[in-house]
Amino acid sequence: MLFNDYSSYLAKAEEYKVPYLPRPEYLPEGYVFDQAWIQPDFEVNEKELLALTDGIKLEGGYRVMWKKEATASINYDYSSMRYKKGESMVRINAKHIKAKSGTVESLLRTNTTIVQNILVNGTQLIYTETTNNEIKLGYRYRLVWTDPEQNVVYDMTAAPESSSLTKEEVIRIAADMMK
Repeated sequence: MLFNDYSSYLAKAEEYKVPYLPRPEYLPEGYVFDQAWIQPDFEVNEKELLALTDGIKLEGGYRVMWKKEATASINYDYSSMRYKKGESMVRINAKHIKAKSGTVESLLRTNTTIVQNILVNGTQLIYTETTNNEIKLGYRYRLVWTDPEQNVVYDMTAAPESSSLTKEEVIRIAADMMK
């Protein structure tokens, strides 16, 4: 589901119980709300789906499978919103964590990526900054933090790689989201 205004997103987020993304009070000058979206999360049991549908066969031995779900039984475990200023953007994501331990997010990095563990408002924040454009990751900064009480992992990126935002600004946006 795609939303072009925050109030519509918020109403559906409450209805479908997706991870809540508060509107940040702090945004650098010129950044405005652009879009928000909510994505369903489907548990896929391949053997069960094959038994039900046999899928559609594609070349090379691949298949496309589907499963009909009643709307009320769909879990909406992921939400996202984006703020823009021209071509620059800040995207903030939230998703429910299914397991209490283990990997909740993977970070792409190269030998030149800066990775720091920062404490913000009493919450651990992983901060990454691309310093080399040998691999286009689509963003300059990426921040990841969790809310263990709500079982939610947050992920924020500032794009493009040439973003004029500073480290301090992106950390301040994240800190504002943690309140």
